[in-house]
Amino acid sequence: MVIAGHFTYGWMPTILKLDLSHSEHTLKLFNDVKIGQVLTLKDLGYLKGKINNSLVGVSKLLHFISPQNYAIWDSRIYKAIFNLEPYDYRIGNVKFYTEYLELLSKLARHKEYLQIHQNIEEMVGYKLTSLRAIEMVIFENSKFKN
Repeated sequence: MVIAGHFTYGWMPTILKLDLSHSEHTLKLFNDVKIGQVLTLKDLGYLKGKINNSLVGVSKLLHFISPQNYAIWDSRIYKAIFNLEPYDYRIGNVKFYTEYLELLSKLARHKEYLQIHQNIEEMVGYKLTSLRAIEMVIFENSKFKN
């Protein structure tokens, strides 16, 4: 958990603050994610409390563990999806994050998505999970919005 937390926060402009109490339960949740289980709202809230009280950091760590099930969540993505300012109480809301994941999964099942995914992979030059490909489009598109 310590290594994964530092790995995740090593490229973020934030100092890592881990709550190592009940680390057995925290590690169990990360191992559940690793084998493909989807976390509940309660589990996501628990992990948020253990790692900087930040859903952004937790989403990045979950993405590294299971990129096929977890997308990265940050202020730019939040604003692009909800068209609202990404205040902490909004971007830290686990329900909003799970709604985002559900939206990405729904988009990935759309009949035209396979061709779009292939086009994105050709542009970047490497394989991407469905969630990462959609997330990249949202993130890049958000740079052009006011």
